This record gives sequence, C-alpha cells and structure tokens, in this order.
Amino acid sequence: MVSVYMITYNHEPYIAQALESVLEQQTDFDFEIVIGDDCSTDGTTGIIAEYQKKHPQKIHLLTSDTNLGAKENSVRTLKACRGKYIATLEGDDYWTDPMKLQKQIDFLERNPEFSACFGGYFVVDAFNNGEKINNIHPRQRSDKVLKNILGGYTIHPRTLIFRNHESLVRSFVNDFAECYNGDTAISFLIATYGRIKYMDQLFAAYRMHQGGVYSTKSVEYHYNNLINTYTTIFKHLHSKSDKKVLSRTIANFHRRLAIISFKEKQYIKSIRNLKNTFKYNMITFFKTLRELI
Repeated sequence: MVSVYMITYNHEPYIAQALESVLEQQTDFDFEIVIGDDCSTDGTTGIIAEYQKKHPQKIHLLTSDTNLGAKENSVRTLKACRGKYIATLEGDDYWTDPMKLQKQIDFLERNPEFSACFGGYFVVDAFNNGEKINNIHPRQRSDKVLKNILGGYTIHPRTLIFRNHESLVRSFVNDFAECYNGDTAISFLIATYGRIKYMDQLFAAYRMHQGGVYSTKSVEYHYNNLINTYTTIFKHLHSKSDKKVLSRTIANFHRRLAIISFKEKQYIKSIRNLKNTFKYNMITFFKTLRELI
C-alpha cells in the first residue's frame, strides 16, 4: 500500500483539486490519503470531510482544535502513514498525471537499491486565473543526491515518493522536527538510505498564491531558517568531505543574507558564530569562505 501524505491549512479554493488528482490515480495497488488539517478557519475541513464520507476507506482526516503549526502537523501526519511507500502532496498543489503513482512504484519495486524517486512539475499562477508559467525540470539528474542536498538542493515534495523506513520516520520525528524546512530535512534523510531516481516526466503542478507558506515570508526569513535547518543536518554528518560541502552551503546562505540586508556587521557576527558552531578544520572552511566573498 501507498500512503499519500498531505498537509493543509486554509486551502479551501484548492483542496478539492488536490484530492481529485489523487483519487484519479490508476493503480494496481491500494493507496490511502492521510490528511493533516491544521485547524483551518475557512471551508477546507468541511470539503475534506465530504470527500471522506464518499471514500471512507481511502481518506483519513486528522483534525485539531487549535493551530499546531506546520512542524507539528507534519510530524503527526507522517507518523500516521501506514504504507510501504509515502507519496507527498500539499493541499494547494495537485498531480497532473493519473499514472504518476503507478509509474513511480513500478520503478521502486524493480529497483530496491533506490530509496525514492521524483520528477518534474510546472508552476501555475493563482493570481492570474491559474495560468501556466513554466515547467520545472530539477537540475538534479544524478542518482547520488546526497552531495547535491548538502550543496543546497531540496527535492520538492509534490512529486516525491520514498520508502517508509521506520527508522527514517523516527529520525525525522526525534531529530529534525524542529527544522523550519522539513522538505530539506526529509530529502537529506532519504538520501542517506539509498540512491534517488529523477524521472524526467512532469508529474504535478505547483500553485503560487497569496496564502502560500513561502510566498508570505521575506527572503531574509527563508535564509535564516535554511541556515537553521542545515546547521541541524551538519550535526548528523560524519564525513569530513560532507562537512566541507555543507559548510560551504551555510556560508553561502550567510553571504546572500548579508547582501540582501546590507549589514556588514551582521555578516561578520554571523561568521564568528559559524566559527563557534563548526569546529572542524577551520582553515579549509575560511579558504572556502574567501572564494564566496
């Protein structure tokens, strides 16, 4: 069985399309949809409840009386997934290929050395009547993704399917739940379990809209939280070469943050903080840093 992991909050205009795109999947295996609704204040919960009445065996709705926040909602939804595989989709996106699940599961069943697979997607603009903007074919084409993730690459969740390793979920819940960017943390953990296949097909649509989590935050906010996420990942690395790659990535995020904020003193303070955080081979680190400045 496959569990479709879906988190949602105030997605009333979009949630039906997301659910329909999953229910339309043509598969020779069972799948469930596990939805974590984070106390939506619009009509999202009611729409999901109606779908649940029609498909009680497929749709499992997790509700809450208070707003849990994205991290806690993600953790409880992930823990509720029972399938051998987990496919991810957020409530404001949707799948575009009714054979998506079948194609990806067929690949993973034939290739047990792969821990996950993902594909391309296109962007639609909700500000302009859902107009299609462009196709996104991720730059990651190699099956060995870990170095790319440590270099700042994140596998976007709308096309991702990964094996539901109990230890992977436990690691995420125990060690990475506080990370702002859960997608990056999950990408890292999956990459430590095996190769990841990029399938050169368009599987989904990413919707840009005013209520989106990312579209409502400043660039500075994102960089600060990415630094937090990658710092957490750093603590779980053992290879010096991996640490070198990730140090470069974190330094680059600090550099971008400094350029955006035009606060040179803040940049210097950030570098001093880095020196205290990353105590291995600082000569190599600062040589790398000089290349970025």
